[in-house]
Amino acid sequence: LGDIAMSSEPLTVDAAATLIHTVKAARILSDRQIKEIDSIVARVSNLPIKYPRIHELDLNPVKITNKGGVIIDARIIGSN
Repeated sequence: LGDIAMSSEPLTVDAAATLIHTVKAARILSDRQIKEIDSIVARVSNLPIKYPRIHELDLNPVKITNKGGVIIDARIIGSN
């Protein structure tokens, strides 16, 4: 879709929800799927606070199942 959302700060679940709703694909997701993605994004966005050398995170794809959400692949770029 060429559809991305980015943030440069740790996110609360509410802030993650706002970010996710900027993506066109959000229109085809159920409320449950969006809530699961919001939760994942909020938790992952705090990783750079715990690990300051993390410069960039790329999560693609994220799969939502009946059991919850799973990050299938992630790219982490660090700084020296």
